[in-house]
Amino acid sequence: MVTSMRLGSGRRISYPLNWEQLLPLDIPDTTRSWYCGWWLSSTSTTVTLSANTSYTFAAYSDSGCSTLLATASEFTTPAATVSVSNLSEAAASLFTVQTGASHAQEFTTGANTGGYTLGSVKVDFTLVTNASVVTVAIHDRQSNGTPSATARATLTGTAADGQAEFTCSSNCDLAANTSYFVHVSVNASIASYPSSTASDAQTLTPTGTGWSIANAARSQSVNWAELANGQSMRIKVTATEN
Repeated sequence: MVTSMRLGSGRRISYPLNWEQLLPLDIPDTTRSWYCGWWLSSTSTTVTLSANTSYTFAAYSDSGCSTLLATASEFTTPAATVSVSNLSEAAASLFTVQTGASHAQEFTTGANTGGYTLGSVKVDFTLVTNASVVTVAIHDRQSNGTPSATARATLTGTAADGQAEFTCSSNCDLAANTSYFVHVSVNASIASYPSSTASDAQTLTPTGTGWSIANAARSQSVNWAELANGQSMRIKVTATEN
């Protein structure tokens, strides 16, 4: 009997019997006896499962895994979630986003071979007076380092003071090792104010995923230009591995 089961990237399964991972496997069948020997336990043992992978488990009454007691239905672990954020860094000032003066923050994805699916973006705002005029979108990075003229994906959400979250529902695929922009604009004369940070520090979850946030945001009046003060827009980007 399985005593507890918590599934997901980096999460673990606990069980009190002799378990063996069965086909379909991402592990060669020649490792069968190794799994039997390593997973022997009369109490509880833990093992880390890969994300987005199918498994089947079986219980045996002997150390050689030859007498089958029971099998469990195949299950698939969830895709791994990754995020990069500088929201925990101290706010330095505010960007003024108004008609004809958009702001954008570059970020770069990690090296996952299959790329990523964007889930959501958080932007820290202050002094939002009319949320209906604010648009947050993802733009491609052009070869000259500036945001593309048209959005790759327009996100859904409502600007509000604090950390407002915007979700992606279409065109959410992000390539590996590729830079994009979180683009904030307004469609009326009412300004909005994303906050900035002077810190280049950022938080990766999990660590070592290779994502990053550029050290300076860009603003557009006529042409796009990197901000001279070197401050970044305070954002969090969350995605799942494909």
